[in-house]
Amino acid sequence: MLRELLKPRSYDGVRLIKQGQIPQGLFQITTATALRTGLAFTGIFLAGFGKKDALLAAFAGNLAITAGVVGYYAMED
Repeated sequence: MLRELLKPRSYDGVRLIKQGQIPQGLFQITTATALRTGLAFTGIFLAGFGKKDALLAAFAGNLAITAGVVGYYAMED
């Protein structure tokens, strides 16, 4: 179960989008962002930040990560 939770999804999502399977690809990318946000939120919250601040920080940070990862993979041939 942990292995399934932690597996990378963004690369597969971009690959699906490149193949024309846009909804499936976006689902993979959104799932990856949500899971990373949840993991980051836990750490930020345990570090002593309030729930709202921790959630905003985790979400904003993971959107940036998603943008970078998707951009990187989208440039591959």
